[in-house]
Amino acid sequence: MVGGEQSLSLRNGCDVVGLAAHEFTHTLGVYHMQMRDDRDDYLTIDLTNVPAGMQGNFAKLSTDESINYNPYEYGSVMHYGSNT
Repeated sequence: MVGGEQSLSLRNGCDVVGLAAHEFTHTLGVYHMQMRDDRDDYLTIDLTNVPAGMQGNFAKLSTDESINYNPYEYGSVMHYGSNT
């Protein structure tokens, strides 16, 4: 959804501040850090280890879609963990 009302549902397991911040940041239109167009300069993603139906969370954005305000940040609330 672009613009308009956004719903944020925090169910069991999302009561940790980092998880809530992650989901809230999605409502602002921010993508996962590992989806940036320059992500291959910083990490390697082995899609064979990604569960079926979750590959979209690791898709690399095009340069037109990726807005990189800051340097790549491994500690970002929008970055999945190394063993995700």
